[in-house]
Amino acid sequence: MKQKKGSATIEAAVMLPVFVSVVLGFLFFMGAIKESMALQQAAREGAIYYATYGDSYMAVEKTKKELERGGIDPQQITITPVASGSKKGIVVQKESKVFTGYIESTFLRKEVIIDRLF
Repeated sequence: MKQKKGSATIEAAVMLPVFVSVVLGFLFFMGAIKESMALQQAAREGAIYYATYGDSYMAVEKTKKELERGGIDPQQITITPVASGSKKGIVVQKESKVFTGYIESTFLRKEVIIDRLF
């Protein structure tokens, strides 16, 4: 019986870091998905405005407002209106720092191009 006395403590000491790593990884992954969805929504709204009204400045402003609604600081985002013939759109790009030793940074890029709506 003396051999089993500390086994629960050792099991907890081994499993706790694994459990915490899984939870933190899940939270990081969900944050990245939320950010990606907010960028996509902002690009979509800006592209719709640009394709409808043809005003690139106001389309960029609309995109910035959507980014703020999504909880993203527009100052950290590169917003580029693009036009080719009857197609107009918005490219939203953000540099994200990744906390690994292998990758220093990566880009989240969302591009929405819409043909004329009318």
